[in-house]
Amino acid sequence: MLKNLAIYCIYGIFFTFFPLAANDYYGPYQCMKVNEDIKIDGRLDERAWCHAKPVKFKGLANGKKPEYDSTAKMIWDNKYFYIGMDFKDPNVWATVKTKDILICGGRKSPGDDEAEIMNTDCFGEIFLDPDADGINYVEFHINPLNSIYDCYFNCGVNIMNKPYPNREYHWEWTCHKISSAINVDGTLNNFTDTDKGWSFEMAIPWHELQLFTKGACPPKSGDIWKTQLGRAYRKGPNQLKQYWTWAVLGMIQCHIPGKWQTIEFVKDKVPENSKSCCIGWMTMEKDVSRIINKAHELGFNILVGPIGLNNYKYINNLCAKANEKGIDVFYRFTILAPKRMKEYSQIINEKEKFTRVRKKSGKRRYQFCSEPVNLEDVHAEEFLCFHRPEVIAYSRGKLKEVLANCPRLGGIAFDFIGYKNHKCCRCPVSMKQFKEYYDRFVKPGNIMSREKALEQFSLDTLIDFNNRLAGYVRKLKPGIKTASHIYPVFTADPVYGNRFDVDYCCQTVTWYFESFGDLKKVDYTEKVLKDDKRYFPRPTGIPSIGICIDKTGMDELLERFKKELKTIRKHNCRSISIYPFNIFLKYPKLGNIVIEKLDN
Repeated sequence: MLKNLAIYCIYGIFFTFFPLAANDYYGPYQCMKVNEDIKIDGRLDERAWCHAKPVKFKGLANGKKPEYDSTAKMIWDNKYFYIGMDFKDPNVWATVKTKDILICGGRKSPGDDEAEIMNTDCFGEIFLDPDADGINYVEFHINPLNSIYDCYFNCGVNIMNKPYPNREYHWEWTCHKISSAINVDGTLNNFTDTDKGWSFEMAIPWHELQLFTKGACPPKSGDIWKTQLGRAYRKGPNQLKQYWTWAVLGMIQCHIPGKWQTIEFVKDKVPENSKSCCIGWMTMEKDVSRIINKAHELGFNILVGPIGLNNYKYINNLCAKANEKGIDVFYRFTILAPKRMKEYSQIINEKEKFTRVRKKSGKRRYQFCSEPVNLEDVHAEEFLCFHRPEVIAYSRGKLKEVLANCPRLGGIAFDFIGYKNHKCCRCPVSMKQFKEYYDRFVKPGNIMSREKALEQFSLDTLIDFNNRLAGYVRKLKPGIKTASHIYPVFTADPVYGNRFDVDYCCQTVTWYFESFGDLKKVDYTEKVLKDDKRYFPRPTGIPSIGICIDKTGMDELLERFKKELKTIRKHNCRSISIYPFNIFLKYPKLGNIVIEKLDN
């Protein structure tokens, strides 16, 4: 079993983080429904196209700006899903002219013709995953001669370029009644002049995509699909191919659905954020009725149990009484190291050990409920290294035990899952896996520096660990909910929670700790609320507030708390996550502010 878990560590799906550029949007692409006729001529000049927001492509492997600007837009109506792309190109050329070759039984064969678009030409590329579930997705290629290659796959590959079991490639599939057109701004196949570029429009009929979705097709307003859009560029026939795409995947491989972008189909206008989920993270409270009544009074619908709680009798009593008030109870799972697992703890370097000792001996308990003060900070607690197979086995076993002993739990909440130095683990197991990752995918193409690669490997594996545990919980108990509190932060990207495939992602927008930080920190609120479904259709982004302060600072806290909640409510959100929830028992005025600011 441990051997298999070791293989998981090496061959798990990694989710590489690339920071958003200034002109990127939040959340899923809002694919607007249109009421005007779209003439498929390749020009993208109708009013509907003009109002659709473009997405800009970047380097597939490293996120760098492409040599020539490349953009895409999407719209829809009751008959078609429309995709348009515009490519700058000083020399527009193409060689493959053939369409599908029909053979016996009406099946097609790409042979040496249709598939040559990929092997020889420049082309636009489209992947569509109608259920956003990573299986049964379609692929289209189109070149400047309007030749199309279409196929579908039953599933993708992982980031180690290892296909999932029983992966099938169906080249024989044809998208009937697809409509497309090319517009060349210049002269096609003339290498003696300078062109401006080319564009295309494609109208994909909904009835051809029905096979690949369990949902409505055409979709309903608010439905979310996944997609990857891109461009393959060559200076001339058979020359080196460069990929510029919407989602940056960290390697020259497009078939990683878990890292594609999401699109939300919208009718008439972008729907307002009407999320309403209030989560209270408890500390230990002997009188559970007292805290449940307070949660009910304030309109909280989820209580997360105390950290490290193994008293199943207490949990079941909490569940029973909370359920009577319509409140779900979540078990709080962490990777803080129990005594018997200390040998599998994360390892930090000597400089970080010194920082930890120095800070721990200071006035405050170091980093308990706060963001890192600087990039050299480390956490005082011991964290298990989730790259180790023993830790994965422990985590799965613990979650299975909890669900078996607490049948009334409404969900599992993940907390304190991350790196104690907010960067990486330096244990031999982690470093060995990183070396394999770096040598296989980064070093050969010189994609990024070793330091940057370690940063991305560390975040990739952190996200994968969370998502695999969430998937395991849902497998053990179908229908159960999952939540995550993004803590400790990851210094390279403090707001990475949108990559978690959980139901509720509680992203810290502010902490109150000894002295008040810059109010500007609450700017995270907009990203948390609008960016939650950027990669998965499941997550609901919940702005989270931590309150760790004594009575002497309460007057100032009350005013700041009002401002924070006002900012959250400004985004039409009534959702919130509070730690510790017990503070409302000690300071009732804080609860009055919650009712005042979130309900109005």
